[in-house]
Amino acid sequence: MQEPTPLNTIIEAYSKMAKEAKQKRAPGDPWPVIIVDEANRLTAWKDKEALEQLLAFFVYLTKQEQLAHVVLATSDTFLAEWLQSGPVKQQFRLRLEIGNLGANDAHTYFIDHVLPTFVHPPCDEKTWARVYSVCGGNPGQLLHCAALAAACRDWEQSCQSLVREAAVDISRALSPSTWDGAAWTADDCRTVLHMIASSPHAAVPAAQLEAHLGFSLFGLRLFGWGGAQKLEAALCLDGSKKLQSMNKMNLLLRRSYDPLARDIDAAAFGPKKQDVYTLPSAAHVCAARVELDLE
Repeated sequence: MQEPTPLNTIIEAYSKMAKEAKQKRAPGDPWPVIIVDEANRLTAWKDKEALEQLLAFFVYLTKQEQLAHVVLATSDTFLAEWLQSGPVKQQFRLRLEIGNLGANDAHTYFIDHVLPTFVHPPCDEKTWARVYSVCGGNPGQLLHCAALAAACRDWEQSCQSLVREAAVDISRALSPSTWDGAAWTADDCRTVLHMIASSPHAAVPAAQLEAHLGFSLFGLRLFGWGGAQKLEAALCLDGSKKLQSMNKMNLLLRRSYDPLARDIDAAAFGPKKQDVYTLPSAAHVCAARVELDLE
């Protein structure tokens, strides 16, 4: 097995390339861009000293020396919270949440790119509506759905298969004892699932969920000590920890408003554009509705 390249060697190589690029860059030329894909894996890095060294290097490249842009790309929304609570939290401020394709773009992608890829059964507008309800605008899910439909020659069976896959995650979420370090209860999870699955945009403001999950004996003790304001703060803190725990396990997604995103209606964020929580995919929303007898 090949030994991994030492971190110092990698940092030196990228630093050298960035400095050389800066020397050749004319005024107005774009900066080089370093893209770190699957950046969520940084959260599992055990060597904290090396991790801090790498993050500090990103700051050196961008803010300090203005040598390059660094993009940390991931579909895991917990990464943003993790970065903001880390040793260089003040340096990571530009956060773009693109999300999946909007309905119109998803339809175009499906017709122009997905369907020509497979020999599939006929797909009319009614079928597309069903596919979109299960896959949303997730390109990978749309491809997966079409591949299943091509294999079984039936779009509905393909959609049901995706919902069954998501139902496994829903079932596990309702069993917090199977998760290491879970901060939520089965009742907490059922409350969250019901609020999200029954909402018109399948997304609920984080503050609203925090308030619903916050009722606890911890909060009641504070109520006796400091009145209603302390109670409210304690309840929200308690609810926030539960939601963060579910987000960390990828059972929920926390989304910030971004005008570039098209997969969640702007109305879901409210007039103040507050963060919302949603489920990992449209299939998970469908599975939650089945689990809770909402459809």
